[in-house]
Amino acid sequence: MSLDERLPIHDAILRAISSEQATSRIDLAHTLHLARSTVSLRVGELIEDGILEEYADAHSRGGRKARLLRIRAQSATTLALDISGHHFHSALVDARGSYISRLKGNQRPASDPQIGTAQLISHMREHLEHSGIDAVSGICIGFPAPINSEGGCLEMSARMPTWNSHPVAAKISDAFSAPVRLENDANLAAWGEHHAHPKLRHSITVKAGGGLGAGIVLNNALYVGATGAA
Repeated sequence: MSLDERLPIHDAILRAISSEQATSRIDLAHTLHLARSTVSLRVGELIEDGILEEYADAHSRGGRKARLLRIRAQSATTLALDISGHHFHSALVDARGSYISRLKGNQRPASDPQIGTAQLISHMREHLEHSGIDAVSGICIGFPAPINSEGGCLEMSARMPTWNSHPVAAKISDAFSAPVRLENDANLAAWGEHHAHPKLRHSITVKAGGGLGAGIVLNNALYVGATGAA
């Protein structure tokens, strides 16, 4: 099943399991307000596709024990890159969000975006080689700047102004044959913190570093505003 073939119900199931709101088919039916037959069908598709796995029996509530579900760690590998004005660091994580490896880069990103993008690509290739990984399912890059998500580029950046409008996402996607998502670093911090506290629906995270930034999550969705600069 490709990303294009996945239905909203598949994504809802994966979100519920990854956030630990549900751990079995019965839990999913209650949490998502769906018929058990519908849940069983869609869970079966995700298991067949190698995205979910059964790993143990739940405690019996009377009758047949439910099977516990979790994301299959090997179903995806994501490369995350954190960019600042002084360095760039990367991390490889599995489908459950667990670290596989990290690599620190002490270089300052070049002011010329062509050279700087080549630096990022070289760093990521080195990381994959050191980790013995040939390919990734996706790449996410955090920049200290407002992001034009549709254009895959920085926009109105005060800290990296020469990178504005440079097609970073497209160039890196071509280099690794993988989808690339650019996001503001404070938004990514907010998204990560929000998922670390699955009982929350709304949250605000403040990031203090070389500058001051904040990210907002409303109704379990990242709020980026009309221009992506919120």
